[in-house]
Amino acid sequence: MFPFNIAAAQALVLALIVPSTLGLSIPIQPRDDKKVIALDFNVTPPQGTNFTFNGDSLSLLVDGNSKLKVANSPISVPIHGSGGSYIIELLIGSSKNKVTVALDTGSSDLNVVDSNSYCGDNSDCHANGSYDPSSSTTSQNLNIPVDLEYGSGASTGTYYKDDVSLGEASGVTVKGLQFADITDSEGASGILGIGYEANEAARQEYPNFVSLLKSQNYINKRAYSLYLNSVNAQTGTILFGGKDTRKYKGKLTTYSTSGNERLQIPLQSLSVGGQSVSLSGLNGVLDSGTTLSYIKKEEYYQLAAKLNWIDVSSSAQQPPGNYYAGPCSGPDFVFNFGNGGTVTVPYSAVTMSVTDDNSLCIITVLPNTNPKIEGITILGDNFLRSAYVVYDLDAEQISIANVNYTTDSNVVEL
Repeated sequence: MFPFNIAAAQALVLALIVPSTLGLSIPIQPRDDKKVIALDFNVTPPQGTNFTFNGDSLSLLVDGNSKLKVANSPISVPIHGSGGSYIIELLIGSSKNKVTVALDTGSSDLNVVDSNSYCGDNSDCHANGSYDPSSSTTSQNLNIPVDLEYGSGASTGTYYKDDVSLGEASGVTVKGLQFADITDSEGASGILGIGYEANEAARQEYPNFVSLLKSQNYINKRAYSLYLNSVNAQTGTILFGGKDTRKYKGKLTTYSTSGNERLQIPLQSLSVGGQSVSLSGLNGVLDSGTTLSYIKKEEYYQLAAKLNWIDVSSSAQQPPGNYYAGPCSGPDFVFNFGNGGTVTVPYSAVTMSVTDDNSLCIITVLPNTNPKIEGITILGDNFLRSAYVVYDLDAEQISIANVNYTTDSNVVEL
């Protein structure tokens, strides 16, 4: 039997999704005359992990931040990565209330913490800044209640409209953006959801952040591309209205998302070292707000058996079939999406050591063991760091390729 470090496993189970929001501002630089907004962020490694699902099939939060629901001139604006989250600084209202929010492709609403919000017993919901509607002359209370359920706690509040700026001097101010002002929070520290409007928490859809960037003439279409960079890198970028042709290898392969509320694409198979399981008929949600990745459990267990992974759930004080471990070195994970599209993820990017001698590692691609969301596959940051993804909401398409880690850049409009 492998010498299993229980304390390390429990620490692993407690922290990867707990976001911190420290970061350094990045100077804002215009780029030529393209309608592209470049959000450059600093990245720090995650601090630990929580391998649990919370929520239900209609409104699910995986990890701490991500919710799944069952510019005439390019501009560089500060985004920071911290604790497994990718955060952006916003200024809200005429009084420029400063808040930092997690950038999330798995949800569609902006929510911020009210300056008088109740934070609950175990959270400091004001740590990332707060919004005071009474201090803003442009604030409009819509008197529409909102209830959100997150992995880090539940949140309730009211929808407002106000002006929202990207950073101190970006030149990008979205007028009259509807967002949730959270007055009772159990841990949510602010989220900027950039998914489809059909995935909003409101009963009636409204133009969200990405839609207003387009309608207010900052970008030509509701589209953006995501480059998280390598696990050890200090920088990464999201481009609203553009893509960087130097940041991916080969050609982008495009898939339809028509009819979906989520930003997801069809999967075909997952292969590791010549051992493969079919994922045909499943969709993978490409979710920047989720730290880890989750596969339908039946297919996952087949792969685990083929690769002789060990069920270590009991050592992490969890029910059987939740967490698996294997060697700390091994072959790449190859995700096949069909039509020639594959993404190769290094073994080291999806494993974390839990032994002092690095003889045993947790596999951080995990089985989806929540019966309420059975069949959903979530491809989180440990997958997305190996991919370059273009999300085109107008065309209802997602394009994907293997990432190319480089400082070279060639930004083109979408």
